[in-house]
Amino acid sequence: MGLVLSLNIRALSGQFCASLSQLGLPHSYISPLMSYRPSGLTQQLTFNNVSQIFRYAQLPHEEVCTENLTPWSKLLPCKKLGGLASMLKPKSIFKATYNAMYIGVRRVCSGSQCKQSSLELRQSLTFVFDRRHSHSSVQESWSLTGLLGGRINKSCQIARRSEIIILHSKSRLDLKPSGSSSLVSWDSHRVLAVYTPAHDFANDLTITSVPPVETSRFSTGTGGSISVMKYATGRGDIDGGVRIELCNHLSLPTRAILLDSSPWYAEIYFSSLSVAYQSEMNDAPINMAPDRVIFQPSVQLEQMAFLELLLTLPSRACVTVSYAFKKILMHWNEYLPDANHGIFLPAATVIYQLSPDQLNRQRAASNPITWELSLPPRASTYAEYLSAVNHTELEIGEGFVRLYSETPLIRLPVPDFSMPFNALCLVCSVVALLFGGVHKLTTSAMVPVIAEGDEEVVDKPPIVRLCQKLKAVLRYVRGQKHSKLD
Repeated sequence: MGLVLSLNIRALSGQFCASLSQLGLPHSYISPLMSYRPSGLTQQLTFNNVSQIFRYAQLPHEEVCTENLTPWSKLLPCKKLGGLASMLKPKSIFKATYNAMYIGVRRVCSGSQCKQSSLELRQSLTFVFDRRHSHSSVQESWSLTGLLGGRINKSCQIARRSEIIILHSKSRLDLKPSGSSSLVSWDSHRVLAVYTPAHDFANDLTITSVPPVETSRFSTGTGGSISVMKYATGRGDIDGGVRIELCNHLSLPTRAILLDSSPWYAEIYFSSLSVAYQSEMNDAPINMAPDRVIFQPSVQLEQMAFLELLLTLPSRACVTVSYAFKKILMHWNEYLPDANHGIFLPAATVIYQLSPDQLNRQRAASNPITWELSLPPRASTYAEYLSAVNHTELEIGEGFVRLYSETPLIRLPVPDFSMPFNALCLVCSVVALLFGGVHKLTTSAMVPVIAEGDEEVVDKPPIVRLCQKLKAVLRYVRGQKHSKLD
């Protein structure tokens, strides 16, 4: 398994111009038991052998950049030469508040009877723009060309379909031009307009947000079903801690699985693990017991620690998971670059699954703009997911959501990396000052120089000539005194 993982990571590093070599090291990945399962058509896996074939790793200090976007776009049918991908300009899209790149491979059925299977490559880009930073007013019109930075010059002839789907928003959206396709075949609860083919409308599409006048019968203040937030606690260079908050905004209890990991240089104290919840009616937190706990301690330089909790989140309440850890002083060559800035801890992940009955009740009581947009296993694209044909009844896997928290920054005890540099600079300066004089004395020949105008007289040493000049000055002064006396 280690050799296969190493070869796979090397291939991905070369393909996407990313420094992924750290992911293949044993102290950089974990093997969770409950949080992850292979997607697509796979063999039946038991609870015990999942950890033997599955590896999960993060690089929290790495960000998506242009070097990653270019090879990603080359996997598209028309690359960036045509279609919607030709609108992507790195200078514009990386000004977004949030950006994410996704690449997934899974095995799917080739036909309706699933007699044959094939590999499916799924690519997606997610950008979140804050128009308060790019426009003088949120009510100012905006366009795709203004956000993405490019224009479509030609369509992608290989693509089977190319569509721009506009979803409903809290604010009323004024679209120019209006949607070109009928919404009969789309989920009208979510979809506001559809433009097909995309290359005919993408360059001229403008959108204006109009604040709503009427109040909705739905509550949209929560903005989602479950939220997660992770941040660091403690102070100093020895002890630290982590606090994770899970807030259930639903009106029904929900079972969720929390996965959190920690590198070996932040050693978790399992005895400090605390789980408590606080509802809207209670001011003080109440301790609660997880349904199941899986913990793997860390080993210095060998393996990471991870914690998996199966929790039942009470309705309209926030569950807090906290623990303490010890910061370990590493060897000087084990620190990441820019160690004085700090080290990012891996993000925590939360998964939850609503049953069809719970999902129907939750959607009936909430505004469609707050419904989750996670693609279920049955859908490969959002066009399939938002189609009205696929919303006649809920299938297995509908309502499955995976959330990721922030990556908190902690400060580890670091040595004085400037001390060797200062010592080296001092030694080099001393050597440079002494080298010229020593080199001249050891390589130059001592040859007597004949004074000009008197070839028979040899110049004397400087100290002798200085003494002779002093004697001459004294004789001159004495001569002046004698002349005055006369």
